[in-house]
Amino acid sequence: MKHHITKLFYILIVVCFCSACGDSTSAKTSSSTQKTEAVANANSLPIIPKELLKNLWDNCTGIDYLFHNLPFSMSQTDQSSIRTNLSYFDNKPVPQLSTTCKPIGRIFFQAKGDVAHDVDLYYSDGCKYFVLVENEKPKYANLMSETGDKFFNNMILQAMKTAKNNFGG
Repeated sequence: MKHHITKLFYILIVVCFCSACGDSTSAKTSSSTQKTEAVANANSLPIIPKELLKNLWDNCTGIDYLFHNLPFSMSQTDQSSIRTNLSYFDNKPVPQLSTTCKPIGRIFFQAKGDVAHDVDLYYSDGCKYFVLVENEKPKYANLMSETGDKFFNNMILQAMKTAKNNFGG
């Protein structure tokens, strides 16, 4: 586990340097998020089917995280890291989607180079969940596990600290 955290930390450092060079993904994700937010007003959604998560567990070859207002992005291609990320999806439904909650980013799950599923990541006080999106419409929603909460909290704190140190903030 410590090896994965160390590896993630080094990946985040590289990503921070790369993200400083350009922000072309921000416009792309901002547009897709605006569309998603416009239709994310349903009271609740069913959880992601176990078969779909199992398919990702068995076939996902990469995950890309694109954050809307954070100075980094992240990619993972290691199977154990991908599976660890899938464990952050709790098997509990989101009781009610709030229109005041905004996604902080989008997760792109890839299978053999193609995007298999898009998932909006909600991570703020009272809003810690995932919404799987199809055709820019929310389809499923799962709460975030406690392990996922700790992971995203640590990742964001480390990345922001690294960015601050590297860019003299």
